Amino acid sequence: MNDVDPSETNDEKLKVLYLIGKGRSGGTLLSNLLGQIDGFVSTGELRDLWIWAIPESRLCGCGRPVQECPFWQEVLRTTLDPQRDPDVATIASWERRIMSWPAIPRMFAQAAGRP
Repeated sequence: MNDVDPSETNDEKLKVLYLIGKGRSGGTLLSNLLGQIDGFVSTGELRDLWIWAIPESRLCGCGRPVQECPFWQEVLRTTLDPQRDPDVATIASWERRIMSWPAIPRMFAQAAGRP
């Protein structure tokens, strides 16, 4: 993982590339290659953050548990409000429902303004 500080801001809009692929399709390889380029960050299988990484204290690519990784600490600090946001188990249940394979085409259709 590149040493990118998520709190750094600039005048450009953040661009996100969401790579979707079935197992054994080369997506992990592509993600890892893109993550080596300055200015890119490869988060790996981000859905696993809520399902396994945080609840099971899995290791980040930097070798630390996700909860101790400076990158993820800053990401979570700037995106979740402990006073208002749901807990990790609730977010994991949403992720399982929303990001299922049958739901993905519907998600992209809605983002494009189609019913």
